[in-house]
Amino acid sequence: MTKQTPSLSDEQIQDLLRVGNPTDEECRLIRMGWDAAMRKQTAPAGWHILQADFSLQACCKASTGRVTLVRDNAGRVAWHLLSEEQKNAVPLHVSGEGRTIFDALDDAAREAMIAPLPESEL
Repeated sequence: MTKQTPSLSDEQIQDLLRVGNPTDEECRLIRMGWDAAMRKQTAPAGWHILQADFSLQACCKASTGRVTLVRDNAGRVAWHLLSEEQKNAVPLHVSGEGRTIFDALDDAAREAMIAPLPESEL
């Protein structure tokens, strides 16, 4: 899930640049960069990040990377108590794909939200 940091004001941008009056477009671009840099993102409740792999993207063999989430300790214990049939319907891991780690984590989080454990196991 994403935790947003408040955006920069024009005055804060001017103080950062220390150059006077940036254009509206420069302010917009700086604000976009600031927001992206300050974006904090974590796995959804009940899940942990297992791995993030952007190696193929880094070597220009793919345009996206992947993030894999695994259930937290309580979720893993509960998952292992499921019947084989339930285990086939309820994943222990979910993955997401995206051009950035943020996009891939958002994608994996969507998958995690549609993969709850049965209520009797929580």
